[in-house]
Amino acid sequence: MDFGILGPVEARDGAVRLDLGGVRGQKVLAALLLAPDRVVPLTHLVDVVWDGEPPSTAKHQIQKSVGDLRVVLGSPAAIATDGAGYRLVLGSAGLDVVTFERHVAAAQDAEPAEAVRVLRTALGLWRGPAMEGLASRALRADAERLDERRIAVAQQCFALQLELGQHAQVLTDLSALVAANPLREQLVEQLMTALHRSDRQADALELYDRTRRLLASGPGVEPGHGLRKAHQAILIRRRSPAPDAPAQLPAGPAAFTGRQSSVDELDACAFAVVTGGPGVGKTALAVHWAHRVRDRFPDGQLYVDLRAHDDGPATTAADALAQCLRALGAPRIPVDPGERAGLFRSVLADRRVLLVLDDAASEDQVRPLLPGTPGCAVVVTSRNHLRGLVALDDAHPVGLGPLPADEAHALITRIAGGEPDAVAGLAAACGYLPLAIRIAVANLGPDRIADAATDLARGDRLALLTINGDRRAAVTGAFERSVRALPEAAARLFRRLGSLPGNDFTAHVASGLVGVDDARGLLSSLESASLIEAHGRGRFRVPDLLHAYARSLCESENG
Repeated sequence: MDFGILGPVEARDGAVRLDLGGVRGQKVLAALLLAPDRVVPLTHLVDVVWDGEPPSTAKHQIQKSVGDLRVVLGSPAAIATDGAGYRLVLGSAGLDVVTFERHVAAAQDAEPAEAVRVLRTALGLWRGPAMEGLASRALRADAERLDERRIAVAQQCFALQLELGQHAQVLTDLSALVAANPLREQLVEQLMTALHRSDRQADALELYDRTRRLLASGPGVEPGHGLRKAHQAILIRRRSPAPDAPAQLPAGPAAFTGRQSSVDELDACAFAVVTGGPGVGKTALAVHWAHRVRDRFPDGQLYVDLRAHDDGPATTAADALAQCLRALGAPRIPVDPGERAGLFRSVLADRRVLLVLDDAASEDQVRPLLPGTPGCAVVVTSRNHLRGLVALDDAHPVGLGPLPADEAHALITRIAGGEPDAVAGLAAACGYLPLAIRIAVANLGPDRIADAATDLARGDRLALLTINGDRRAAVTGAFERSVRALPEAAARLFRRLGSLPGNDFTAHVASGLVGVDDARGLLSSLESASLIEAHGRGRFRVPDLLHAYARSLCESENG
């Protein structure tokens, strides 16, 4: 059984809506549902039904209504007689207002993207004004309280969506709510912000003028501070346009295929960390997504290569800040790194800028580059998990592994064609790794797709998955840079994993390979660097091509 008061009062048995009879029974049920599992005095039920002007038979009619409701609900125990009143026994039945508040409470501790999802689920429970259609003075205060609660939660959800850059997504719902509540200044301010960020400045200014006239003709007051501030910000931006917006995104990857669930995750958050092993396509995903949403960031798109796994020194946060400030037209670049970070946040305030930080080494390399105000978005790529950004900075983790088989097949077919069996063989020989697939196709050519898997199986796969003269187009190069960044003890364990006949092993086996009592710390380093994967309790796996690379290192080490 499910009950509802967030809209017309209703009771459902599964998918069947029960006939509650006339208005009197609906009013009685509404009053009981407002206080589930608590006694509602008979005198209050009389007041709810007749608004202080009851007939002489009022008590009898309430008793009859309760009896009729018990029949409809299929159980005399559904409404208990308790002293001089009645109590609706909720038990395992659902009540939409209880579910609504449970969702709202859950959203308070969630990260912004998840909080938006939960709050939208809560708001989706509403079917109209609370207890719609029941004209009763005794119920009016509760109905108004519930409707106020709905608006407050909607405002909370809209604020989070604007913070996440989802201004286009809120326009329809926010416009409808403002039309129904034109004097609610916080809603009007949110709608002005959404319109402004959607490049509809004229509509935002017209909304302000209309609201100002309504406030003057109704309550006889001027717009509040928040509304005036939003109006002034739009006027300033209109009169003083920003300098040419930087557009630093590198070219998007050709024939980008798959990863739709990861793209959806990026769509839903304002700060994401894309992690995964070498060659899985972290940069490709980030750049593909950035090009896809660049229209949401008219004040610029910044791209910084942090070079954590390059041959030269990594880009420091201070150097990255200087690069970004120059691109944004800052007239001076402070010497002090802390001052640079402060100026960067100031320049980004009230702007909508997308920042792609590629190949990060650590949390400390990223934190000075985070904007201080909503409206901007940041996507970081790293071979390291950067869990500190998730724990302390509300980053959303987007983990990548090798492509699913069907997506790997689709990628090969899209860029080179080939028969299904040959395509499947090539994908498997490449370990479903996007970098390996692209290099293999480039080396072998479309006429040899049918022979590609055989060549890779018979020959040195790592040697074949290299394009001569391009150090970045080599699977071993990507692997080497990851291993080189490891502490020596962890690198030794990785090399010795190559001596195993298979790529699946336990922590106990790993300890034996390097002669220590407990290798968990070393395994944690390899997992954080995305060189191994944990699966199950105490078990680990080396991805196929990485295991082949570890074997080649082990053989070299042993002469």
